[in-house]
Amino acid sequence: MRLTIDASVFVAALRPSELHNTKSQSLFQSLEVNPAEVICPRLVLAETAATLARTTSSDALGIAALEFVYATPRIALLDLDNGRADRAARIAVMQRLRGADAVYVQIAEEHETILITWDQEMLARAASLVTVQTPEDYLAGLSPTI
Repeated sequence: MRLTIDASVFVAALRPSELHNTKSQSLFQSLEVNPAEVICPRLVLAETAATLARTTSSDALGIAALEFVYATPRIALLDLDNGRADRAARIAVMQRLRGADAVYVQIAEEHETILITWDQEMLARAASLVTVQTPEDYLAGLSPTI
């Protein structure tokens, strides 16, 4: 199994006040025993760290967010080269997605991963290109022992 996890899930797992905190944490816990490969754009680092630092005014939480992303089991962080950027821009236009969101969709499309997100626009608009699920939906599809 291969996954692309967007920043909304990392942020929700790290911010206890977040509505989806528990389910997001459960997703990352499942990766400890589930042999899923995680393929994300390197952009996830800036998005996750910036969101945590900006919303909490804490540099330490921003840095902790970076460490959390790097510690994700079997994660590969991919650079945005010209080909990926061009495809992401075309996805953004065709699917009416924000630019950063289209980068996650592009990575999921390129690597045939399941895109995991809490973002409602991505859930609705990326479904014609890739398999997209919430962490809750993904976890429901795993064996009952996880």
